[in-house]
Amino acid sequence: MKQGLLVVSFGSSVEKTRKNITWTEQVLCSRMPQATFVRAFTSPRIRAALKKRGEEIFSPAQALENLYQQGVTHVIIQPTHLLPGIDYEALVQELEGYRTRFEAFFIGKPLLSSTHQVQALARILMQRYTKQADTSLVYMGHGTEHFANLVYPALEMMMHAEGRTDCFVTTVEGWPDFETAAARVDTREVCLIPLMLTAGEHVLEDMLGDSSDSLRGVMEQHGKTVHAVREGLGSLEEVREMYGALFDELLHEAKLHMS
Repeated sequence: MKQGLLVVSFGSSVEKTRKNITWTEQVLCSRMPQATFVRAFTSPRIRAALKKRGEEIFSPAQALENLYQQGVTHVIIQPTHLLPGIDYEALVQELEGYRTRFEAFFIGKPLLSSTHQVQALARILMQRYTKQADTSLVYMGHGTEHFANLVYPALEMMMHAEGRTDCFVTTVEGWPDFETAAARVDTREVCLIPLMLTAGEHVLEDMLGDSSDSLRGVMEQHGKTVHAVREGLGSLEEVREMYGALFDELLHEAKLHMS
């Protein structure tokens, strides 16, 4: 039996934020040190941009082919996706085509796949970003048309239930959108915080960009003074350990089936 570990991320072409992915991978690898490790990015655009710089990153299919060619017989796949949304479902569908090439094949869940996990993230964020006088904290997620987008308003509601009514959640592509969030913020000062694994292009452009439709632009049009955190969730040790705990559950399931 030869074991393989594949960690799949959307990816980032912003070098300084890639460490958030690397740090998360290290947490997972430490729990499976005997495995052959391979990284994959799902974004073709990011892979192409990195290739122009001389860095080759596998697609998920290429990564599985690589593990197969290395003689791996038992493979465990852990995505770093936050939500079980459209991208995750497409990834699982792609990966399933390779199941029969391995003796054992296990796919992990995204970080926020249960109410308990959303509550855990809410607690981490509330502890990390404490309440500030006359300041609202606005967390920006990616968002999706998938019903998994409901995680975002649920996260906000959980923080409000703990008395943190200074916390709001908005999304780039889902709901609540930027205008909805800006209309609800009732303080002059706002601090924008990425609700993404990495603080990549979405943060640089959609959150902090100079255009009027960026989150910063919308907030400023509503008369807000904007501050920002420029680190992704992967910079928080507690979030990385959430991934580790999620991976522990997957390893336990795998051992039950492989024993």
